[in-house]
Amino acid sequence: MIEFLSQTFIPPPIILAISMLWLLPIARWLEARLDYWKIKSYLSIIWSLAVLSSIGWEFYIVTQYGEKHFYPVSNPDYRAIEFIENTTNLSIIFVITSVFFVVTIYSLKYLRWETLLDDEGTYKLYYYFLLYSSLVGAMTVILTNDAFTLFVGWEFMVLPGYALVSLRPRAKATEAGIKYAIQSSIGSIFLLFGITVMYEISGTFNLTRINKALIQSNYPEGTNTWLAISFIIIGIGVTAGFIGMQTWIPDAYGEAPSSVGAFVSGTFALASVVAIYKLIINVFEPSYYSYSSLLLWAGILSMTVGNLGAIKQKDIRRFLGYSSIAQRGYLLFGLGIITYSATQTEELLKAVYAQGIAYAVLEGGLFLAIGNLLYLYFPLFATRSVKILKGSAKNHTTTAFTIVLCSLGLAGIPPTFGFVSKLTLIVAAGISQIPLIAIIMFALNSAISILYYARYINNLVFTAPEEKIKQIKSEVPFSMNLSLAVIILVSLVLTIKPEIWLQFL
Repeated sequence: MIEFLSQTFIPPPIILAISMLWLLPIARWLEARLDYWKIKSYLSIIWSLAVLSSIGWEFYIVTQYGEKHFYPVSNPDYRAIEFIENTTNLSIIFVITSVFFVVTIYSLKYLRWETLLDDEGTYKLYYYFLLYSSLVGAMTVILTNDAFTLFVGWEFMVLPGYALVSLRPRAKATEAGIKYAIQSSIGSIFLLFGITVMYEISGTFNLTRINKALIQSNYPEGTNTWLAISFIIIGIGVTAGFIGMQTWIPDAYGEAPSSVGAFVSGTFALASVVAIYKLIINVFEPSYYSYSSLLLWAGILSMTVGNLGAIKQKDIRRFLGYSSIAQRGYLLFGLGIITYSATQTEELLKAVYAQGIAYAVLEGGLFLAIGNLLYLYFPLFATRSVKILKGSAKNHTTTAFTIVLCSLGLAGIPPTFGFVSKLTLIVAAGISQIPLIAIIMFALNSAISILYYARYINNLVFTAPEEKIKQIKSEVPFSMNLSLAVIILVSLVLTIKPEIWLQFL
């Protein structure tokens, strides 16, 4: 184990990501004087590669010498503020940063078209600044071992989403952003209150110390303890879109640019899973605090509501919103499995993270591929109906292959790596002590998801295109297809060699 105690220090990937927030205003200043709007775009792509390289180097150091502990405040009395790097959390931030990198490439051409879709606006100036802010927040949530720092990172991640959802110059986009802002703000209040109660119980924000304080107190079960658990789950659940708190997701994902949906969907889901594990499962021993059924059945209800909403949805962007709710239900279900099991917690957690990584990559690819179709067909049809899928595979091979691959993966069809992650999760459920009916509900929901993904694949590949579609001669820009090619490559590699990623979780 490596500790940085004698100097103020934070993990290098976060330092690099934060430094980009200072470079972007300079890039904007240069753009204004050189009359060239792509400076920010190219700088964002290059810098995201620098962040990925930093994560890769830290990963190498951790595998060689063990996990690293960082203490941003050098005074030993304040060492409760702590960041931890290990192979698991570095793998997760590598995935979300990789999706971020793909999104920056995709945005080169797509975003300018998206924000001018209705001839009402101009290219948004702070798009990359907001994306990087959200990335910094997600990294902080995943790497920190301090409850209050986690809350700060959570807000840094969530707040840019308000503006990103409202990016398109449409009244509906603004309405969706406001709905998201109101609900998420309420969730943040609940989360902060829950963390405050944790501090009142233990006298510290350090999550390891909170757990030790509870052990020394023989796991007290007072009102404050249950307030902390309940408010933290609610606070995170609003942004994660768990059952009863998911109403903003279809509207937000329906109106946000596809590039935003590709990044936000997986990033928020993975950060939510990590936050619940850190703040609840890792602190409040499940065998003493009976919240196992709450997580398990909330996950089942989330996947059921998401799947039922997706199966009847005609708007392909809103469909992605409902399918995201279902996928997050699988993740919450996985956390519920962990709380039921007294042993093999680490293996079960790996299964949940594997499902989260699969979701982030595949859902991100699906958002971008749908963005390709909208780029081609929306100006002609002025609709996001499923009919724009019909026969598209015949003219746009890369887009169609991405949609098919990601859909099969999210449905858990072999041999995709989405199947590998879902199989890992169902095996974990089988060896745990959860009720049989819960496993049956999980299997039924997986079957429902196969049904609606198959319907979309059928429309895409096996249905004759409309005459208007046949007449379209335009092509998707190279940068957008390049992004999809990266998603395809990653998906195929992880399908053929799943041990590449499973061994590091």
